[in-house]
Amino acid sequence: MDSRARVRPSNPPVEAALLDPGCFRTHPSVQFGADRVPIQAGLALTAITGRREVSPPRMPASGSLSWFGGLPVTSSGASSAWPLGAGGAPLAHVLQVDLAYIADTLDPRLVSLLPIPSLYGVIQIFHDLETYGYRRADLGAWHLRWIPKNSGDFTSLSLSNVPAGLGQDRTRAAVPLKERIVPTIPSSLDFRAQSPREQDRYRHLEVWFDQYASGRDERRRSKVRGSRLRKPETVDPVTRMFGFSSVPSDPETDKVLGEFLPSEGNDPRQLLFDINPSQFGEDYWFHGGRHLEV
Repeated sequence: MDSRARVRPSNPPVEAALLDPGCFRTHPSVQFGADRVPIQAGLALTAITGRREVSPPRMPASGSLSWFGGLPVTSSGASSAWPLGAGGAPLAHVLQVDLAYIADTLDPRLVSLLPIPSLYGVIQIFHDLETYGYRRADLGAWHLRWIPKNSGDFTSLSLSNVPAGLGQDRTRAAVPLKERIVPTIPSSLDFRAQSPREQDRYRHLEVWFDQYASGRDERRRSKVRGSRLRKPETVDPVTRMFGFSSVPSDPETDKVLGEFLPSEGNDPRQLLFDINPSQFGEDYWFHGGRHLEV
């Protein structure tokens, strides 16, 4: 009698979807070709639990400057002026991401997969909290700002002062964020399955990637063994930069996007932000609780 324990093969590491996509795709738990399931690198942004707000009242002395809400950092120069909307009112600060910190701390092999022309800075997004972006006049309802920041440089930066006209109902305490480079795939609602089994397998892969992006995989690693994908716990898609959108395509939105930002030849559009406000307990602070995409 063979007394050796039978070991079931585990699922491939999620990182392999980016570092060795060919091997990842041939694994029994995946079995999707690149033509059926494209994979792009994205930067997942999740809340750091157990951390208090970082602003106000003071600027952190070290670590990442990535947070949701709060006050944005600023530096000397014209680019540091608080952005105003089309009507002259100050826009609300929604999110900032410390790309310099990411370049210094995350796996350089994964960082190189992100479509970022420059990593030495902090990127911020401001929004009027109301506009959905379906009209040409809506282009003044949001603003992107880039603040230069070298590795470990905190002395040249400070927190912005709250501008006059920005009420308390348009600000939120900052939620510190943890960054993680993750694989992304298009929404399962856009996937044209050739069979119910294939649709089910794709959906499992989507949920597995969402779970990894949220950090749930670290707490549930013992439950994802097996030669095929187990049904992981469904989680809401987390806020992220780059990669594929976590929401299905919409013909009306695509029409507006094509009008405002036509894609030509080798210059395709790039999803910069996919922000899920409900992830931070802000279902209706802005955008009606819907995802905000830039």
